[in-house]
Amino acid sequence: MSDGRPPVFFKPDAFDQIAAWMELVWRSKKTRVLFVSHNMGGGCERHIQELSEYLRGDLEILTVRASGKKEAILHFGTRRHGIGLRFKMPGDYGELIKLLKYLGISRVHYHHLMNLHPKIQDLPGDFDIPYDVTLHDYWFINANPTYTNEKGYPTQAPDLSDRISPNASPADTMVAHKWPKSHARFLYQADRVIAPSVYTARLYKRHFPNLMPIIVHHPDREKCGPYPAVRMTTVRPGEFLNVVVLGALNREKGADILEETALWCRDSCFRVKFHLIGYAYRTLDKTVVIHGRYDDSMLKKHIMDLNPHVIWVPALWPETYSYTLRVALESGKPVVAPNIGAFAERLTNRPLTWIRSWKTSGKEWAKFFHTLNETVFKDPKIAVFPWEDQPKTLWNYKQNYHIKPISLQKAADEFMPDKKWIERFVYREVMTSKEKLLLWLLRIRFHPVMDKLLRRVPYHIERRIKRWFSRKPIHEIMQ
Repeated sequence: MSDGRPPVFFKPDAFDQIAAWMELVWRSKKTRVLFVSHNMGGGCERHIQELSEYLRGDLEILTVRASGKKEAILHFGTRRHGIGLRFKMPGDYGELIKLLKYLGISRVHYHHLMNLHPKIQDLPGDFDIPYDVTLHDYWFINANPTYTNEKGYPTQAPDLSDRISPNASPADTMVAHKWPKSHARFLYQADRVIAPSVYTARLYKRHFPNLMPIIVHHPDREKCGPYPAVRMTTVRPGEFLNVVVLGALNREKGADILEETALWCRDSCFRVKFHLIGYAYRTLDKTVVIHGRYDDSMLKKHIMDLNPHVIWVPALWPETYSYTLRVALESGKPVVAPNIGAFAERLTNRPLTWIRSWKTSGKEWAKFFHTLNETVFKDPKIAVFPWEDQPKTLWNYKQNYHIKPISLQKAADEFMPDKKWIERFVYREVMTSKEKLLLWLLRIRFHPVMDKLLRRVPYHIERRIKRWFSRKPIHEIMQ
């Protein structure tokens, strides 16, 4: 090494990789940023991956994620699995600080704090750098990311309620009215608080009046430009209206209302067919055609193959952005969505798009789709409707996400990670015994006998049981 530091020799595998990653980061000319998040996947993780990819020409990104309340895993880059460094909290916090100073971190960007030890919030202050916070969900407000109750419905009126949700994480036992107050200082002291929709910003300002969020869509809009025109495919005589729903559906995402609607259509002899590209948290009636898990890269092809007349988002929770909606918009298909969360503002002025109350019953949804089938989609031609007035935000990541670099700590006598130091913290992810048992349970979950038994278990109890086994998303356990 030409920089004067002594050479470090490690045996192959983990030590070599970590040493190489440290060396690359240390020598990089890019500005170094630390992303912080939970380890539960979902839209938050997707945003981290896409933002990192979008800005990789300017930034060197490291990530800290939760591994239980008392551990934090540092990865070089944004991958979630494999080799990294594990720091037990709060005992190893000082060692994490030393490493981040050594690597020259210029800013911390918090994407989530769920399951992370409170000391992780102290990182920016302990070496005097600014930090950002992105509001991916509503955890800061009432400890429940989806802002829903035990039935999967929005907590009263989601734009009016001040109550903590009874469906909050069982680990978050703080008294309801103290929960948002405990996070106010953290949010107020952030250099930038980023909200992916106007709805999110307004709801947060109700609970945090002095907050001034920056409203900016996720970077897919910047990368891909305007969404395509909407194309309508007519329903020919004798055909069914093809309705497609996307994603992994729990109650909050509309699994129950999808099934209820499909059953009403069947019993009413309405010519409407429902497809789910994905899966549900339980077995759904066969009136819904389940296409199963999919790779994100193949989702657009699945939609093209099914060629739906309309894509329906039956969500019951006020999503802050919705990647499912993004895929629907990119497909150019007509869309039906609820009047909750970011949906209405993201669909403003879009042709062949219907916004309906999230309180709509399965019977009412069935009548609605039947009416679409009998009126709008009977026009004997394929029509193309340009979407000219698309929502925009003034702030964007490419132009505004500038981070001022700090001078790199070069004094080798202050701290230099050697073999002995790395051996203390090296980490390789493996599936735990609890996760192996959960995987087995998931595989027999849809057996008819097991399904009948589990239907009797209250949903919030089922969620707590799953969390006891693992905080990872189910689709990751099953991979």
